[in-house]
Amino acid sequence: EAQEFSALLKVIVLHNTCVARIKIENDKKGGLVPLENERTQERVKGIDMVPKELRVMFKTMKQLQFKCEGLLEVVEQCLDTNRGRELITAILECMSGLTYLSPLCVLDPYSVYKIVSKAPEWVHSPLLCLLCNTLSDEDRVEKNDEEESGEMINAQSDYLFPLISTSTLKTRQYTLATLANLGPRKRFQPFIVNSGVFRVIKPLPSRSYFVEHFGLVIECMRLLTNMTCMEDTHLDVMTETVVGFLRDVLKYSSKQILFDLKGPPVPDVEYEYVTATFEEEDVPPLGLRIRWEVPPYVSEVLADTPAAALEQPLMDGDELVEVNGVDVTEMEQSEIEPFFEMRPLTLVFRRTPERRPKKQELTLKADEEEEIAKVEKL
Repeated sequence: EAQEFSALLKVIVLHNTCVARIKIENDKKGGLVPLENERTQERVKGIDMVPKELRVMFKTMKQLQFKCEGLLEVVEQCLDTNRGRELITAILECMSGLTYLSPLCVLDPYSVYKIVSKAPEWVHSPLLCLLCNTLSDEDRVEKNDEEESGEMINAQSDYLFPLISTSTLKTRQYTLATLANLGPRKRFQPFIVNSGVFRVIKPLPSRSYFVEHFGLVIECMRLLTNMTCMEDTHLDVMTETVVGFLRDVLKYSSKQILFDLKGPPVPDVEYEYVTATFEEEDVPPLGLRIRWEVPPYVSEVLADTPAAALEQPLMDGDELVEVNGVDVTEMEQSEIEPFFEMRPLTLVFRRTPERRPKKQELTLKADEEEEIAKVEKL
């Protein structure tokens, strides 16, 4: 959760940095949000655009771009002849690191994109990482329409859908990151929509999926953020499935956010743990009514059922924390219910001190105390 929240903070910081240059007109009535043209930093020019380590060999960015074009031609020729797999891997790793430092090292992103469209599966991940990096520079993003070559904009993007939906986790993440970097560019709106990306941005199945695919979630959020900067994109973005995705992202990250708002956690509570075991002869229904929250807890134990016959009786409010050795405190109902078909079935519940059954104490009425006193005198 700490890693999740740290990543969310980075996104928030990035968002705040972007909106620092935005002013809202007539904000009380939901006015338009014009972007300021003023730049807060000077543009990097000349040899400063070349990474320091390469300035001895490359005096200008054009020289470095020419070299990178040559390396991409080598990659393309090797793929066409089905040779030099190790060489291809080395070149792409080198160029990915280079474009991470200076995205404009690749003059035209389309030169990378056209290789992706015909490349075998094993090379998709490094190629898409390179493409994502080449599109990350704000100078490239802020190009005017007349400065665009048009090749990338007019290229087909529907073949990207399998890369987004069924490829390896890294490939899916780099593909989404590529589309996210294209998000602020109005002319790329059809390209992004035709890729089918909005078919995969949908409600999340569970919190465990949210944690395991957190990199994908971040890239989806970045894409939505970048595209909604423009009013023309709202109809494409604000669909029922996208709203469901946003709802689940807030839902599954709210626990850590609420912790940050409320301050340090309360002192540890000494729980009492109750174990309930059901054998083969204990056929459903077991007699437990459970409220499926996080964590789930018992809302009622039905009479004349296996649950009512347990040696250690369960109580309303007992929290289910473990099923057959698996921690279920953060799981959803759909993830826990299949466990209940297993036999033997061992459930572990925890009970807070205030919910423990109180010891019964003997109390006497006033007249009973008088009778005892008389007996003592005799």
